[in-house]
Amino acid sequence: MKNVPRLTSEPIGLQNFRKEQENADRQRDSADLWKAFRDTSAYKELQEALLDIQGGLCGYCERQIGHKKFKADRCIEHVAAKKDNRDRTLDWNNLMICCNGGTLDSHPEPLARHTVKRNHSCDKKKDRQKIPIECDPREFPCEWSTSVVSFTIDGRMRPNEQTCRELGIDPKVLVGVIENTLNLNCERLRQARQQLWDEIDQANDNLDQDYAEQKDTEGEIFFIERLLQDHLDRNDDGNLLEFWSVHRQSVEYYILRLPELKNHLTI
Repeated sequence: MKNVPRLTSEPIGLQNFRKEQENADRQRDSADLWKAFRDTSAYKELQEALLDIQGGLCGYCERQIGHKKFKADRCIEHVAAKKDNRDRTLDWNNLMICCNGGTLDSHPEPLARHTVKRNHSCDKKKDRQKIPIECDPREFPCEWSTSVVSFTIDGRMRPNEQTCRELGIDPKVLVGVIENTLNLNCERLRQARQQLWDEIDQANDNLDQDYAEQKDTEGEIFFIERLLQDHLDRNDDGNLLEFWSVHRQSVEYYILRLPELKNHLTI
């Protein structure tokens, strides 16, 4: 779980549809209202806007869903469930984009496919459950240097307790969201993150040696900035790397080292 940026304004198509419904004679229930919206071009416009601002990542598990081959694995999530909050069904401040939580029978990635119900995650597991406001990923800090969660080498997500306390988040409450509300440590996601850790470890075998070979502070800064760009910046398609928070943790030493080097350079 990482910071999920919010839309900065209401997409025009959604705005027009919402105003039409406000002026309609008959008030639909939330399910019918959303179904009607999904049948419009405005739904695709909203989906693209959310994908863009979220870097193509699921707002909960950080699966990559921005690439066209993952088109089927996308849904628009109501953070406050529309079944219990009809007035927020078309509220653009209540929406983000997510994956389908391991419910698809066909998917390009084997570990994203449906197997058993206990492997369902994200909004498919959440359903009508409420996420405490402090555990809403849209409320998390967006700085690279701060992460609310961390990961074990076997791919399990857990709260970063020190950061949580600094931000006023009860780690035990966040554990409940991770484990129960969203099921982000289901075996399907855990295995996928463990595989990524193994790939990163192999790729980084020579990283420390390469860093040690930098001859001066400017060289160190250039090396670190390139490294962070490779792991944390958007690619040419505008997407972030899948499981971005794992990548962030893998280069955390260099994230913390960079300000120190830049301060030294200006002395």
